[in-house]
Amino acid sequence: MFFPLIPHILIIVFSFLMLSPLAVSSQQPPATGRRVATQIKKPSQTELSRFLQILSAKRDGNLELNSPDPCSRTKSIGYGQAHRGQLDSFDCRLEDGTYVEIYLLEAGKDQEIQIDMWSTDIDSYLAILDESGEFIMEDDDSGGGYNARINTPLPHPGFYLILALSYLPEIGDYEIALEKTPRCAFAVTPDSAVLAPGGDTSSFDVATEIGCYWKARSPQRPYILLWDWGTAEDVGYYGPRTITYDIKYNESGVEFQGSVIAGDAIHSVRQPALVCTYSVDKKSLTFPGAASTQQIQLTTPVGCAWRGFNSISYFALDPWSGRGPANLTVRTYTNNGTTRTGTITIEDQVIEITQHGLACTYSLSATTFQVAADPEPGVIGITTQPDCVWGIESDGMIQYNAQAGPGPREITYYFNRNYGAEPRSHTVRFYGGGVVTIPLTFNQAGAGSRPVTVSGRVVTTDGRAIRGVTVDLVDAESGTVKATVTSSTLGYFSYSDVPSGYGYFLRPRSKRFRFSQIYYEVLDDLSGIELKGLE
Repeated sequence: MFFPLIPHILIIVFSFLMLSPLAVSSQQPPATGRRVATQIKKPSQTELSRFLQILSAKRDGNLELNSPDPCSRTKSIGYGQAHRGQLDSFDCRLEDGTYVEIYLLEAGKDQEIQIDMWSTDIDSYLAILDESGEFIMEDDDSGGGYNARINTPLPHPGFYLILALSYLPEIGDYEIALEKTPRCAFAVTPDSAVLAPGGDTSSFDVATEIGCYWKARSPQRPYILLWDWGTAEDVGYYGPRTITYDIKYNESGVEFQGSVIAGDAIHSVRQPALVCTYSVDKKSLTFPGAASTQQIQLTTPVGCAWRGFNSISYFALDPWSGRGPANLTVRTYTNNGTTRTGTITIEDQVIEITQHGLACTYSLSATTFQVAADPEPGVIGITTQPDCVWGIESDGMIQYNAQAGPGPREITYYFNRNYGAEPRSHTVRFYGGGVVTIPLTFNQAGAGSRPVTVSGRVVTTDGRAIRGVTVDLVDAESGTVKATVTSSTLGYFSYSDVPSGYGYFLRPRSKRFRFSQIYYEVLDDLSGIELKGLE
């Protein structure tokens, strides 16, 4: 049933242009009867100009669909598309207290449309306006019950606004659907493609009327992947468009057949299986003794997988694997010894590799070094041929300003200070590029010994003094008890004339408390020791 245009539709136009939304305090119940509307009045020139600015922004591509202003916020809709919506306090609020959601339609020439709006929460109401701001049609209950329906030819191509609202101030869920007569038809050009076995990119055009809504997808995703699959499969398109897609390499051994579906039109895809062959431009390579590289060209169809292997670890390939033709780097490491040979194999292609040796010799300025207890830096002279590589061990006892390198060199070493009373000896190894290994021995003087004091306190875990605990001072190397004392009333103990430069265990003994022995390297007077007992 069609009713005359009502005043609050004019409010829709004005509010879409000018008004801010107001809060809704509570949901209203659905309407309980049909209402007769009165003819709307013509909008003022100012209001109409503001409305036309919005459509002008759409034509210029500057319309903000997700505007923070609900009275400027629109949703796109096309033929064959439905939306679930909700009128609530976040929507554009009109002067009569009703809320409206605004849909934007781009229409073609000579199109006849049907809009349906239905709801169990509200008394649905629909209106459609053209680019001039004129109301083409509005409806309250023609969809049956309290559902709205508009059937009307569109007078001209261009943009239209569809207003979805309620007859009275109500909030609730609704659905809206748009169709045209006849329904949208889709055609694709070309309707099929034969693509390269090693992977390919192709495209096709989708022909349909302006305003027709459709989605694109491939049943073989992700083997066939649309360039903008998120939009194509989830959001959709309006009107004619070009679809571009990629297809992967076909390693299945049989021809692949698939498709891309646009609307209800099918673009068929065929792809022959890969047939992989391999060849290289060089079957043998010769390298000098120094580390170096050479290039080889691998020829194979696009998409064909390959992998390389070496017979000895001194020969490497960069990269080791890939797909399709490639320019590859063969790399050798310094050969300090005699000539060596091996192979690199890429699929069924074998490359013979020969690397001459440097015949390196190595000698050191010394292999035994005398080091003071508090040493100065020292020097090790290395004699060898240029490009001959070498390395030397480093640990917590000794460090160097250079630990490895090629060719002759003098390196500086730094030996740790010896706080102990006794001399010590330390050995590291010099490596001559896999040719020789030379041990280096460092003999370091001891720091000597002098009498010092060791003292502390015996306490419980909560800090209370423990008296009468026997504490042994035990030489860490020999296990001999050097001295024994007993803790005082306040838990204190002390040893005097303890030789410095040695390691000792403090071993408490008690019938009532349990202790763990503690190790100390005594280099100077030592105080503040706490021995904690557990009951």
